[in-house]
Amino acid sequence: PQALHPASAPVPSKRCGNRWRERDGALEALLTAIILAVPTNVDVLAAQRLFAGEAAGWYAAAAILGKGIGILAMGIGGVLLPQAVQTATGKALKRASIVLLGLVGPVVLVCLLVPREIVVLLFGSGYGAGAPLVQLYAPAMGLFALVTLLTITALAQGRRGVLSMLAVLSLLETLGFWALPFPSPEALGRALLGAHVGLLGIGGFLYALPILSRLTRERASQGMRFKPDRGAEEGGAGAIAIVAPFPPPGCRHVASGGVASYTRNLVEALRGQAPGSAPRARARDRPPVLVVAPREDGDARSQPEDGVLRVWRRGSPRFVLDVWRAIRRLKPTVVHVQHEVFLFGEGLCVGLVPLLLGLLRLSVPGSSIVVTLHGVPPLRAITPQFLKENGFSSPVPIWMVRAGLLGLFRALVGVAHRVVVHEELFRQRLVREYRCPRAKIEVIPHGIERVRGTVPTVEAAKRALGLEGRRVVLFLGFLTGYKGVGLLVEAFTRAAPRHPDWTLLLAGGPHPRRRDDPAYQREFQRLDAQLRALEGQARLLGFVSEEELPWVFRAADVVVFPYTTVMASSGPLALCVAYGRPFLASEAFRGMLPDPLLFPLDPEALRVTLETFFSSGIQAEVAQRLIQRWQTERSWSRVAEQTWALYRALER
Repeated sequence: PQALHPASAPVPSKRCGNRWRERDGALEALLTAIILAVPTNVDVLAAQRLFAGEAAGWYAAAAILGKGIGILAMGIGGVLLPQAVQTATGKALKRASIVLLGLVGPVVLVCLLVPREIVVLLFGSGYGAGAPLVQLYAPAMGLFALVTLLTITALAQGRRGVLSMLAVLSLLETLGFWALPFPSPEALGRALLGAHVGLLGIGGFLYALPILSRLTRERASQGMRFKPDRGAEEGGAGAIAIVAPFPPPGCRHVASGGVASYTRNLVEALRGQAPGSAPRARARDRPPVLVVAPREDGDARSQPEDGVLRVWRRGSPRFVLDVWRAIRRLKPTVVHVQHEVFLFGEGLCVGLVPLLLGLLRLSVPGSSIVVTLHGVPPLRAITPQFLKENGFSSPVPIWMVRAGLLGLFRALVGVAHRVVVHEELFRQRLVREYRCPRAKIEVIPHGIERVRGTVPTVEAAKRALGLEGRRVVLFLGFLTGYKGVGLLVEAFTRAAPRHPDWTLLLAGGPHPRRRDDPAYQREFQRLDAQLRALEGQARLLGFVSEEELPWVFRAADVVVFPYTTVMASSGPLALCVAYGRPFLASEAFRGMLPDPLLFPLDPEALRVTLETFFSSGIQAEVAQRLIQRWQTERSWSRVAEQTWALYRALER
């Protein structure tokens, strides 16, 4: 670290400072190793796995030849770039790039023009058939040589945001090479070439982003801002644009996830139309609130809704371009992006979100970028068992998955002006595990809905569901691994013979991302068999519609949240509080809920906790006191005021 950062070399007497800088240097070294070592070798391993011995040998020969170009780049960078520590202009990078192009350019050109002669000269005539691979591999490594210079420069200048993002992209590249079934060595070579084009392009953009942002601010300060669009429905200066899923018109809760309902509640509260509140006109000093939402199946554009633009599609990498175009047209003061790891799609889409934020920050002058992180997974909980339970197969070591998450969240926090989480627990997790700056992270709780319309009594709800005279235990949410449904069913199975008047309701369907997974289908079948064995003391309700929610919640004597890991503020818990129903939760909620409401992650401990709940009433009283406080403190009107305060603070 002292060699890389001489201007801020640690003072020997400050041992704490030394330790922190050593940790920083270790992290930078790890990120650099991921960028430079992993992607340049995994394709060779993939070739050995996918192709017959002769074709794999040709690919290995091309790889050995190409890797010499990468080693040459490392040597040039090691000699010419240490002086980049003292410069912020990129002159050292420019000079090293010129030297590199002067040396590597002719090598790549020779490999393109006479590949067969080069291969035969170095490896013998038996490798001549691998010449087309050399024509792909050499330019790919030429591009990667520039990535190497970029990486070494970013390392020398302490640009860890660039390193983090390049590491995330390198891990995604690694996953792709290891998981995809390439039909031929040529297809694998073309994929490597394309991946390195993307790696260099995104890395160069991130490196240049601060310079371009400074130039953009200078343009804006000289009166060269865009003119606002006409009409509130088209945005204009001062508008708030929220990028998120949004339910169809007339709906609030949808089966695809809780972020859509969260967004509708937030938007209505920001507009002064919070459910259950008296209608009032939007205050004069509050700008219009618009939503940039995904298109839904069935073409939701045929059902327009005021202030909602459906322009992007989940799972398509084009979402970056579609959202960017919409925001450029709206020119809002604040762009507020709602984020979960797989909210925009899987695979490449996960790593493209920081790129979208960077584009927005650069190309919309005067706009502030806010990101709400609905989920912050604890890194220590990312284990092979956790991935298996939640439908993910990891083709790479678990430490790489953790490093990818680390790079992703650090990039999100680094590019955004402010980040919102829903609990202090998640802010502490970002600071301690992800080592993000605390000053950029705000805690705004998940809102609690005000129940609309007439709410049935407990007796009426039980009568409607055929549960009169019974004690009802409810679970609501996706039936997926980390939510601990198996733990609850096992605990209830142990308690059922002693308490024939108890009934377990499971209100939830298969997780949409795991629905077609054969292993998940087998788990679901086992769960169904367990419920059938309870002989009428358990029901699987499936997804509960919005109209049915009041009846199911009001029929419950206690709602149980047996999560094995807490990655987000639970939407079902917020609904439980909205309907005023007592609840119990696993010890994974420690730090969010009072200890009397928590139980250990053990079926026998949960059985005892349920029996204690029904016999004593103390836990129900604790839950009711918390519910009454949260219904006031976490109302959507309060959440909207805190959100407006954040927006106003960013304008100053």
